[in-house]
Amino acid sequence: MMIKSRISTADAAGRKRVVVTGLGVISPIGHGQEQFWEGLVNGRSGAGPIRSFDTSEFKSNIACEVKDFDFARFCPADRAAGYAGVGRATQLALAAAGLAVADGGLDAALSGVDRERAGVVLGTTMGEVQILHDIARVTAASGLPDSDIYRHYAIHNLPAKLGQHYGLCGPNLIVPTACASGNYALGLACDMIREGRVDLAFAGGVDPIDSIVFAGFSRLFSVAPEQCQPFDKNRKGILVGEGAAILLLESLDRALARGARIYAEIAGYGLSCDAHHMTNPDPSVNGTYRAARAAFVDAGMTGAKVDCILAHGTGTAANDVAETKLIKRLFGSDAYSIPISANKSMIGHTMGGAAAMNAVTACRILTDACIPPTINYRTPDPGCDLDYVPNEARRATVNVIMSNAFAFGGNNSTMLFRKWEE
Repeated sequence: MMIKSRISTADAAGRKRVVVTGLGVISPIGHGQEQFWEGLVNGRSGAGPIRSFDTSEFKSNIACEVKDFDFARFCPADRAAGYAGVGRATQLALAAAGLAVADGGLDAALSGVDRERAGVVLGTTMGEVQILHDIARVTAASGLPDSDIYRHYAIHNLPAKLGQHYGLCGPNLIVPTACASGNYALGLACDMIREGRVDLAFAGGVDPIDSIVFAGFSRLFSVAPEQCQPFDKNRKGILVGEGAAILLLESLDRALARGARIYAEIAGYGLSCDAHHMTNPDPSVNGTYRAARAAFVDAGMTGAKVDCILAHGTGTAANDVAETKLIKRLFGSDAYSIPISANKSMIGHTMGGAAAMNAVTACRILTDACIPPTINYRTPDPGCDLDYVPNEARRATVNVIMSNAFAFGGNNSTMLFRKWEE
């Protein structure tokens, strides 16, 4: 305990330091962070034929769906009636949150947690899109459906249901900044703790797969026919994925006081907008560069120095080239010696869940000293000529990780995670 008393719980700017103490994930390669991590380091693909909707009208029928998910396993029987009719996104988020609570060493009743100083911030791209689909289908077939279904569609239900489930009375927010929203949620939750407004927060992201989502990406000609191949010369696009990842964030002083296991510290984050195009990245990478530089400034790191990069890595032609260009601009010649991992090659593009799953990945890299591979990498691309950790995991000493998430609308985000050492 004497060692802990000498630890500074404030950063150089006088803000409370923020740490990650619990990880919860429902993914296409496993439920719970242990299954998720084991799948990543072994290069397991979550891709397969779509089972949740009819794909006969689409050119491709491959996606990364969450498999064997039974919400009843994560919802106490005596509370099941209160969740009748909720959408799949809410179910995924609640399940991931429950896993994070257990992993963080808290009981289901959150004993010892001041509920008025505990908040929720979630990111999403589509929210309860499946309920919207149900509304449209019923309306087309027989007129307007029962009004109760509209209640479950509202996007604020996602964090509200999580707050209701645990009786959390602090700030409760949803951030719909598309596929960067998980990082936005983590950053906003981090600020709440830094500024002393809350002591603890559930933060992360979630999205379900649905034919509406699949049709949208298909119309953009961005869906790969069989597999996602980030940074490979022959990449053909994304695989649509789904899932949820929730991280338990706490002030360092609170985490130390309760003897929590600490996975990582959130060192800093940065956000920006390209103000360029609805779907295409700005080829100048000025926007993504601003977000990354802002993250280093926020972290108090005068020089851009990281040991690993978790790429946005969608497997699309323009995005992978732009991200490679960003990394070179940030790090110069050092870019060639930084390992870059793209987990979308395994779990697909989980949209609102993507950045949060990157965050879970970062925490495990920092604690396990192992970098997951970018699978399906076969042919180098002259425009993407960095070290993408091809096909096999790599043991490595990692102290600082940069995690990128870029989204439609030009929404850019970078998170920096630092290894926790007493």
